[in-house]
Amino acid sequence: MLLMKHNDTGKLVRHVIACNIRSLRIESGQSQAKFAEMVGINRSYMNQIEHGTKNMSIDKLMRIADGLDVPITRLFEGLGECAPRNLQAEAVYALVKLPDIED
Repeated sequence: MLLMKHNDTGKLVRHVIACNIRSLRIESGQSQAKFAEMVGINRSYMNQIEHGTKNMSIDKLMRIADGLDVPITRLFEGLGECAPRNLQAEAVYALVKLPDIED
């Protein structure tokens, strides 16, 4: 039985969002500091978001999406494509062996 722990799933989602935010910001030609200021987020917090180490509220995600002039769903693009790879890479870690049941 293969299960992905909640914490692992959260890391994966944060990583996908972080990569999308960073690439969209760079594509738009904005520095991280200027973008963070424009959307009203502390620059160091923005750095943590782009490195996938910070959880974000929906409010912050909406502000970031608005600042990038994209729908919020764009920040989640690619999540479906990377999940299977991630599951394979972490299969040993996430494998749950149920204890033997004795009669």
